[in-house]
Amino acid sequence: MMKMTQMNMKAMNSTTSMEFKQWFVGFSDAEGMFMLSPYYSKDKLKIKSWSFMYSVTLHIDDIQTLKTIKENLNLTKEVTLDINENLCRLRIQSKEELMLLMRIFDEFPLNTTKYLNYLDFKRAFNLYYRTKIRTYELDKELLNIKNMMNNKRTDFDINNYVKYGADATTWDNHIKINRYWLLGMVEGDGSFNYSREEAVPTFMIMLTETEKCLLYSIKDFLKNNLGFDKYSLMMIENSPVIGVRYQKGRMNSKPTWHLKIKNRRVLYTYLIPFFDNMTFFSKKNESYQIWRMLCLAVYSGIYTDPKIKHWLTLLSYNMNSFSLSTYNDKMYKNDSRAERVMISEEIKQNIINEANNNPKVKYLKDGRVMNLDTNKIIHSYGSSMYMVKNGEEIKVFYSLLDCAKYLNIMSTTLSRNLILSDSSWQWVKKAKVFVRRMPTFQKD
Repeated sequence: MMKMTQMNMKAMNSTTSMEFKQWFVGFSDAEGMFMLSPYYSKDKLKIKSWSFMYSVTLHIDDIQTLKTIKENLNLTKEVTLDINENLCRLRIQSKEELMLLMRIFDEFPLNTTKYLNYLDFKRAFNLYYRTKIRTYELDKELLNIKNMMNNKRTDFDINNYVKYGADATTWDNHIKINRYWLLGMVEGDGSFNYSREEAVPTFMIMLTETEKCLLYSIKDFLKNNLGFDKYSLMMIENSPVIGVRYQKGRMNSKPTWHLKIKNRRVLYTYLIPFFDNMTFFSKKNESYQIWRMLCLAVYSGIYTDPKIKHWLTLLSYNMNSFSLSTYNDKMYKNDSRAERVMISEEIKQNIINEANNNPKVKYLKDGRVMNLDTNKIIHSYGSSMYMVKNGEEIKVFYSLLDCAKYLNIMSTTLSRNLILSDSSWQWVKKAKVFVRRMPTFQKD
């Protein structure tokens, strides 16, 4: 089992300039905004000038993220703070620095529909600064562009923007994902969650319904870049292991699409090593470091110990919104689930040591999982696919139940016949065929 330490020790300064730019574009896809605004005369009858601005607004606790952006992009303007609303904002308005940003967004294009806002912003910027004499027609055109952007946008067809510089006629052909872009997106719109009652860690990215295509592209990127073997890839294609789902709007909220992973093997064996090999630039790293520890405890089975499960619950209350300086404990003063303490580094290390040195489960070579206290198979933990060989014909099934139905035998009968703990072909007498149990989402 992969050994885990408390912290992702990759140094921030090891990230290259190109990687940071890719991260910044992904983070901008999640948190950035492009705006143009007219300045009117006192009588409000005439536009005197226009301002152009790129901004990122975050919780006050994430001010260091904005400072990191400012420093890594060599920006000269100060980060402005709005203390009254517990927000901090990076605003870029100078012509020179906006041109610097546009070079970045041209080199590494945005992947969300925010790309269309950028193209509108760039078009308006160039119209304004390349026109020697401002006219009524120019102001009218800029107003038209402004009224098509951001929350006023109704046109999400990238094909309509080819004439304005879009690099493709379809979103499928435009979207290009790399690992640091994905990290930036995750630090903005991703979440590392933990269900305390069920002890289930989850990774999720939730976006508006216009970003459905992007979520499927992210799924494809994960499939192709996390190191899955061919059987695991087959399982992904035929099960909701990496699920992309639609969610109806509730109350006043809008409909969304989300990508969700809660398979403990995928999270621990594939996704955590992927994120551990990169540098986080926001406060979300704190939640990630706790979440990866929760994943380890669940993967190793030690979470079933009541004392450790209690520790994990307490740890989870130091993640996400619970970790913010503005979090109000009084909101939950009558809720026993909201016991919120800072776990000492010693206790954190005890959890890691217990998981690494005294796991409660063993992952067998055929994909099953054994309880080390009882030496019994935990069927709900298993991750296998089944191959049936009848002469030259081979059929594949993605669950024991489906395989048993095909063979017209009970699933318990099939399970009893597959007694070997490796992936060899085994004779199932009642069905008169050979069956092979293949592990998925399992690295040596």
